[in-house]
Amino acid sequence: MNDWIVLNYTMQTLGVWAQADADLKAWLLPQLERISGDTRKSVAKTAVKLQKSLAKKG
Repeated sequence: MNDWIVLNYTMQTLGVWAQADADLKAWLLPQLERISGDTRKSVAKTAVKLQKSLAKKG
């Protein structure tokens, strides 16, 4: 996906939904791990931030 703004907002929305949906969270965490290595700093930082946030909510 080339549009980093859309990617950031999509991750944020999925992160909010994943707080209440264990299946979504289980799917999302590996995706965030992959995206955290993205060359676009904003995208990578958002992924790392969401990983940490979801990990705290265990």
